[in-house]
Amino acid sequence: MDPQVVGERIKALNTRLGTALHDSCGAPVVYGPNNPEGMVRADKYFRDQIARAGERLPGPHGYRSVLGAERRERLSGYYGALVNDQLQKFIATYLQLEQAYDTSGHLRPTLLAFNADFVEKVQAGLGELLREKTLTVAEYERLTHIEFPDPDVLYEYLQGVYAYLFEGGSEQPTPPE
Repeated sequence: MDPQVVGERIKALNTRLGTALHDSCGAPVVYGPNNPEGMVRADKYFRDQIARAGERLPGPHGYRSVLGAERRERLSGYYGALVNDQLQKFIATYLQLEQAYDTSGHLRPTLLAFNADFVEKVQAGLGELLREKTLTVAEYERLTHIEFPDPDVLYEYLQGVYAYLFEGGSEQPTPPE
């Protein structure tokens, strides 16, 4: 990309959203594959809140509280869809193509072997994802390399995963072939 265009874009982002972060080479840090503006906006919001409140923010702060009801338009890619890093890591690691079809019963014990905070964040994140339905079939495929024919089938599968992991479901669901 032309350095002048990049510089102009950074200047426009800084004007609209606040200061963009830069890596060690001076390039802007890109948070989302399709729309870095959303992540710059979220970053600015949290930095402002931390500056006002000290080191820790009280209570949970999801993307909705930062970006509003139109967050899907403002923050695209799986950064906009997934609720927290723990859920993203769990899905990308344990529900990806090479692992998801192993339904021998190791998924629940594997998750429960993590510390309680990680498990709670995966549960809360997956619960919110199921309520909000923010993850698209394409985003899930990009994360796991598993194709779903439509969102209904994806969310039926994720509901089954949730039931298996957190509601004592007897069988781990299998994604579509």
